[in-house]
Amino acid sequence: MTFSKRGGLTPRQVRAAQKLSRHTAGFFGKLLYHVFMLAVSFIMLYPVLYMLSMTFRPAADMNNPNVVWIPTAFTLSNLRQIWEYMDYPRLLLNTVTLCVLTSLIQVAVCGIVGYGFARFQFKGKGVFMAVLLLTVVLPPQAVAIPNFLMYSDFNPFGLISLANVFLEPNIKMSLLDNPLVFYLPAALGMGLRSGLFILIFRQFFRNLPRDLEDASSVDGCGPVRTFGRIMLPNCVPVIVVVLLFSMVWYWNDSYYVSMYFDNFQTVSSKLSQLSVDIYRLVAGVDAMAQGQDLGFPLFDSLEACTVQADVLVDFSRPAALKDILPYACEHMMPVVLATTGYTLGDLERIHRAATRIPVFRSANMSMGINLMIDLLKTCAGALGESCDIEIVEAHHRGKADAPSGTALLLADEINSVYQGGKEYTYGRHSKTDKRGPREIGIHAVRGGSVVGEHAVMFLMDNELVEVRHSAQSRSIFAVGALKAAEFIRDKAPGMYSMRELLAEQKEVTKVLAERGVAMVSLHGLSGWKQAVAALDSLAKARISVDMISQNGSELSFSVQSGDRERAVATLRPAFPECQVESAGKLAKLTVQGVGMEGQPGVAARVFGMLMGLGMEPKMVSTSVTEITLLVDEAQEYRATDALAKHFGIA
Repeated sequence: MTFSKRGGLTPRQVRAAQKLSRHTAGFFGKLLYHVFMLAVSFIMLYPVLYMLSMTFRPAADMNNPNVVWIPTAFTLSNLRQIWEYMDYPRLLLNTVTLCVLTSLIQVAVCGIVGYGFARFQFKGKGVFMAVLLLTVVLPPQAVAIPNFLMYSDFNPFGLISLANVFLEPNIKMSLLDNPLVFYLPAALGMGLRSGLFILIFRQFFRNLPRDLEDASSVDGCGPVRTFGRIMLPNCVPVIVVVLLFSMVWYWNDSYYVSMYFDNFQTVSSKLSQLSVDIYRLVAGVDAMAQGQDLGFPLFDSLEACTVQADVLVDFSRPAALKDILPYACEHMMPVVLATTGYTLGDLERIHRAATRIPVFRSANMSMGINLMIDLLKTCAGALGESCDIEIVEAHHRGKADAPSGTALLLADEINSVYQGGKEYTYGRHSKTDKRGPREIGIHAVRGGSVVGEHAVMFLMDNELVEVRHSAQSRSIFAVGALKAAEFIRDKAPGMYSMRELLAEQKEVTKVLAERGVAMVSLHGLSGWKQAVAALDSLAKARISVDMISQNGSELSFSVQSGDRERAVATLRPAFPECQVESAGKLAKLTVQGVGMEGQPGVAARVFGMLMGLGMEPKMVSTSVTEITLLVDEAQEYRATDALAKHFGIA
């Protein structure tokens, strides 16, 4: 590099440096600009991209954590199902008609009112403007009920009440399920966001030069002609913007549509209740109910049924099984069996059918009963042989089988806990001997209109533990059957029950975190004998340990942070030939869920989630219903939050 005599850069070198600086600044500026625009575009397009990804996914990919953006396969079945369920052509026509007509009326009225506020002076203008501003900020829920009552018994200015004085019989006018509930408010300047649109037009007209109106007035044009010939052509851009906003808001509205309409449905209202309407009863089979109008076709036998269905649900009697299974196998239709009282021969036929079609069988379709089973098994496991077990069930006078299938289900689940099993005693009439230790008493009560009561008592010396379930309505069984139908619709042939349904729906119910945990490892052990000796020395030192892991010559466990130094000090002199290591400032994460037992891959999802966050667990301990691991204390919140969101836990 050449310098001038004064020690600085030459003019040529200065120009070259300036040019290089401009090019460098330009390059980095463009780079930052494009990175920023790319990030903003991704944020804006993320919902659309995610929607497209979910739209074409098969059912198996919906809850697969390994499928993020690109499905394992592309399918149109989701679109076909939604098209069928929603009756989309009819909904689209309703929505377009409602949006276009209402928006056109609204834009016209709001434009005229906005022009009036901008150009005319009238008494009470300030009060009207304050009311207008109030409508902008007033939440729709505040006027929802008054509006509903007004439209359900529409009586403008009391004219219908006046007419009823002279009319016989009296008339009543309801606008519910009529598009007029949208057209009338729009025509009166009270439609969705009308206040906002009036303000937009008002501000626009106020900014137009008054010279245009003055010139028009000089030429002899009145206010109406001036508005039509001068003002409207100048506000075309505003009209287009307001029209688009109005149509978007009416298109997406489901609050008012769901409130006012029943049969006149739109795309938004149907989508908002799609999770409910996805179940559709297409036909019923009941020889005793012919002639009734239930809103769906009714047949006296399965052979006479001409309606196609996805799932067959049975809530009848065991005698119907001989017709149900052949029909289902012939049509390759999944079956939900919610009937009790099956014989051993019936159960054999059900299991044979399950080799060809998916069969869901449960003695009770209540979610509460199936959660109760887990509680009962926990009690039986904890109390063991120290208790006597009695089951009492009560049902309505019309129930034929006794004891109920649910009572037997509860007894079987409790019995599965005990090695060798217990014997069932049905009532104690005419028995003269004492109660044996290997008995489970089952008792039935029949009468009235009782839907279903089940109580299980664990009786001990001076103690009684009772677990009870009460069904207040038969609708709970219908809800459970619908969940079972949805669950089994796409399953492979086989036997299924509420256990698999609950496991799939909620494999994880809790994500817990505990700080102030440390890990201690002992390396160089000769085997199990030394490992037991190490744990014994810790017990004598009153140090509680958890998450014990022993692998050959290594023993690892967790302790509270306050016990870390004591644990190390206890082990080092007792095992001088071994190496003792410890780590502090750790957090214990626990993922719990009864559904883990029947849902493989939960551990892989947990570890994959943490690895994706850049976390490597220090130690892991697992059981059938629990996964516990240690992570850095500083990472506890991120890990807990990510796991809770992944498994849908609040």
